[in-house]
Amino acid sequence: MNILAPTHHEKIKKVFNKSHEGEIFHYTQIQKILEAFYPDLTKKSVQPWDHDNIGNKGACCCAATQDNSFERLGGGYYKVAPHEKE
Repeated sequence: MNILAPTHHEKIKKVFNKSHEGEIFHYTQIQKILEAFYPDLTKKSVQPWDHDNIGNKGACCCAATQDNSFERLGGGYYKVAPHEKE
């Protein structure tokens, strides 16, 4: 049993699971969806660009790796990345 609270990354992966792969969302939609499932995740605490295929300073360890949650499309839009990558 994991007694540690799930990380932001784990929460994102749980909400944006395989059933959402390939779907496109604006970052404000992503934030609202996450807040609906996890009220402790505010707009300021989770940013899609911290979990994307490009990464930035201070990003999640998944950013710019095969475990990223989103693919940055531009204009504030993100595609849900595949969960199992080859």
